[in-house]
Amino acid sequence: MKTYFSTLINSSLLAVGVAIASSAFSPVQAASLTFNLSPFTGNNAQVKVTLNDLFAGSNTVRVTAAVDSSKTGNIADIVGLFFNLKDNSLINQLSIVPVSTNPGATLTVSNTKGFGKLFLDKSGSTTDGRTDLDNNVNLNGGGVQRTFEVGVQIGKGGLKDGQDDYQAVTFDLKATGLDLGDFTDETFGVRLQSVGKAGTSREGSSKLEGKIPPPPPPPPPPQVTEIPEPGTTAAIGLFALSALGFLKKK
Repeated sequence: MKTYFSTLINSSLLAVGVAIASSAFSPVQAASLTFNLSPFTGNNAQVKVTLNDLFAGSNTVRVTAAVDSSKTGNIADIVGLFFNLKDNSLINQLSIVPVSTNPGATLTVSNTKGFGKLFLDKSGSTTDGRTDLDNNVNLNGGGVQRTFEVGVQIGKGGLKDGQDDYQAVTFDLKATGLDLGDFTDETFGVRLQSVGKAGTSREGSSKLEGKIPPPPPPPPPPQVTEIPEPGTTAAIGLFALSALGFLKKK
């Protein structure tokens, strides 16, 4: 009898507790965009890019660019990334925080084995108005003169016995108010060198670009379980007490 009564009370309280917990806590979900870049000139290659809002209001977008050899069979060294932002007022606020590379390397913004420089300019891809990054890294060609507001130098170019062969890079971009919406419908480009199949001399090069898609629709709101009104909670208690009285009479 006692076991039955305890179970009844615990179940009633658990139902109330679950209702409160499910409605009081709802995690903030990060949003992300993933898109592929294709070459407009050079050797066949493909790069997959992911932009990720770490969390709402973080003022940070994590950028990951990775050479995807699954369709072309070619790997490559990423030597430069280029993109534009919707809100030009953010450009001079931007800072870069290196996160990871493949192959791994000591990551500092000026390290010759990591990220080279973050170039900022409202009219071209560099602070001095040039159309390329260091070491003639640019996205010129294909009959169109391209301009970008931001350029990120990756390494120094050349494989250097595998020490400067960045097939994937991840870094955080930070600025007050920055989020995925600042990238939507803008152009993103990547410069590749040492394009070719693994185990070969990899003497090709490629320049890729693509349009950044709009963010996915927000997820549906979490299902909220209604919290019983005080009267409902009291009714549950009275029911439990009535059950106890019934059991005692038996």
